[in-house]
Amino acid sequence: MKPIKRLKIWLNNGVNSKIKMRCKEEKKTVQSIVKLIVNLLFFFASSTHLFSQRGDCAEIKNQSAIKLCNEALAKPSNKYREAIALLNQAIILQKDYVDAYYAIGEISYSQAVKTAFNSNDIGKIDNLYDKAEDNFLKVIELCPSFNYYSAFYYLGEFYYTTREFEKANGFFEIFLEHNNENSEHFNSALKMVKNIEYYLELLKNPVPFNPSPLKDVCTDNDEYLPLISPDEELLFYSRRYKVNPNTAFEKYVEELVFSSRNWDDSSTFKFVRGIPMGEPFNDGRNQGGATITIDNNHLFITICEYERANYTSFKNCDIFTSDNIKGIWSPLRRLGKEINGINSFEGNAKYNDADGKVLFFASAREGGYGGIDIYKSEKQKTDFGVRLRI
Repeated sequence: MKPIKRLKIWLNNGVNSKIKMRCKEEKKTVQSIVKLIVNLLFFFASSTHLFSQRGDCAEIKNQSAIKLCNEALAKPSNKYREAIALLNQAIILQKDYVDAYYAIGEISYSQAVKTAFNSNDIGKIDNLYDKAEDNFLKVIELCPSFNYYSAFYYLGEFYYTTREFEKANGFFEIFLEHNNENSEHFNSALKMVKNIEYYLELLKNPVPFNPSPLKDVCTDNDEYLPLISPDEELLFYSRRYKVNPNTAFEKYVEELVFSSRNWDDSSTFKFVRGIPMGEPFNDGRNQGGATITIDNNHLFITICEYERANYTSFKNCDIFTSDNIKGIWSPLRRLGKEINGINSFEGNAKYNDADGKVLFFASAREGGYGGIDIYKSEKQKTDFGVRLRI
């Protein structure tokens, strides 16, 4: 019985649901072939991903390396370091194991994106991106066509996010040249190419831009995330400063600050010196990213705090709201489960002032298209309704 190729796919409970690898092992019985066919049929029924194609890539004959590949692909998502270690061992045994290089690249890239939303692991991002870049470049060196030229797409996306647009454009062009609109990532690559073209065209035609600090709002501390109320009477923003500087207890505090319009000189756009919002705001948690309704009576803010789950600490950000009732702000209320998820990251809410019923917000959660997606939810009697991804 001749050896046949065994396709092993990491599904959603694997290290990376996007990884589509093909490993080989010898099948000695008819029963094993039947089992393989059944597994393939199940996969096609449960996933829209296509199997990776090796194209003209060199055949992998080292069975020990193949075994290590399979062991790596079987690791759960929280064991990605172990998976990468196994793949590196496979590469030691088979120097041109393009499948393993690609897997390391995509695992590292995926983990870097996830790590961006976990402040505890923020220092690992550069290392993960570097690892992804190095391994995708190695894939291109060994076999550019591997997995429908996907390494070109990921490198293009990486350089796009680092604003190396000309380099990104070069990788996208090769990816698009060898794919069509039915291919995975094609539309995403095409959209980024159009954005690059638009951006480069803007650079060719610069316009005057001379921003200056807003007097009485800007201080020696950091001020950011501004919001001007619809009537232009109020300016909300975050202010970040150190407490207990130069001590063992030094830390940064982020406050929600507001300034009212200075009408002494109506010909200029000025605000009085900002002061922190009073109760119930600024209770020690990081607060900012405000948005307010057209009547200035319903304020939405993002609050970030450290929480514990599964014996680990993580930074969680959720959207809260408070109502202005006869000049007094009500206690902060965390919005419901349609807005704030247990294992997600929410922020940057914006209210639709046209009808006062729709809240737009950003969220990093499972089921999204990218790292952070925009959602909307309509106001119901007591809370917001089902969220819809834009």
